[in-house]
Amino acid sequence: MRTTKKSYDRFFNHGGAEAVRTMTNFSPREFSTLCSTMVEHITKHWNVGRGKRSKFATKDVLFMMLLVLKNGGMWDMAARVFNVPAPTFIQTFTQSLRVATPNLYDEQVAARAHKTNMQFLFTYGRTFRNFPCAMCATDVTFQQCNLPVGNIGEKNPFYSGKQHLHGLKVEVSVNPRGFAINCTDFAKGSVEDIEIFRPNLDFHQKMRVKTEYDLKIEDRGPMKAQFSHEWALLGDKRYQGLAKQLRAIHPTRASPECRLSVDEERENDRILSDRVIVKSYFGRLSTLWRICSDRYRWGHDLYDEIFQACVSLTNFHIATNPLRDTDSEDFNRAQNRLIGIGTETERRRRFTQDSYRRRQRRPSQINFEGLPGQI
Repeated sequence: MRTTKKSYDRFFNHGGAEAVRTMTNFSPREFSTLCSTMVEHITKHWNVGRGKRSKFATKDVLFMMLLVLKNGGMWDMAARVFNVPAPTFIQTFTQSLRVATPNLYDEQVAARAHKTNMQFLFTYGRTFRNFPCAMCATDVTFQQCNLPVGNIGEKNPFYSGKQHLHGLKVEVSVNPRGFAINCTDFAKGSVEDIEIFRPNLDFHQKMRVKTEYDLKIEDRGPMKAQFSHEWALLGDKRYQGLAKQLRAIHPTRASPECRLSVDEERENDRILSDRVIVKSYFGRLSTLWRICSDRYRWGHDLYDEIFQACVSLTNFHIATNPLRDTDSEDFNRAQNRLIGIGTETERRRRFTQDSYRRRQRRPSQINFEGLPGQI
């Protein structure tokens, strides 16, 4: 089928390689490599079935998708970049996202999980520094979303008490090389991290089972006696109690009555030192794809595809641009920004509540002295 829209060529001819990188996060060569891995799948599923055919070629559809994921924003703003009506743009982007994401995820995330094995990690010295027995590190990321429509019972499940914001959560697991090997569907902001982990338990169990070769590898890590046929998982302190079920290594949480000992604090520091790779991954993810760092304004029915596409593309980016210390700093800045937004939102909410209560108390505090008819 002949196409009439040549968006990629227009941007490349006008601004060269730098224009492509600015719009997509990838150089023309990287973009071509990404296209080559997906062109067969997209061509097979693009413009099939009944209905009006899209005028965008496969390469332009992918270019459009990358531009939207990188820059976020509103539909009408993105549509103007391509000189097409907003409804046409929305339909094209939505269809391309749903066609491309499963293939992207299989190639860039699921395939990485399949290739992650202790034989390779030990042979090439790519294990975690303090806990070489750990297969991956797992954590949950939070993204603010628009206030859901509905009554308070429909809004409250999205409210996170930690961030003081309404939002969505996703669990991501990262291997010692810095690649994401799994991400869950989104959960509402009020759901505890450990409750997001439990439905994904099947993946974690299969991922960490020792092979026949693995049993020959020296393992001096924690909890080997209880879980001799499992590799470990590095979790957050919010995963307390998980070690009773599987080989989960997480920081010890201090209780109100008892402070942590020096040894416990030292062990926590060692765990956090290895787990920083997840923070670095989240930092790279949010830096590359603005749609994953700004407030999410679109429909929840698209969120899983959007997030999985961004995770897949982040893996592709890390393959040629490994994670750095600055990525974790980017994540910390993003978290501090969220905390600041949440704190200010909570302050305004309390101010509004206090003002309302003061107005409600005023009638009962009126002084009737001096009014006509008083003795």
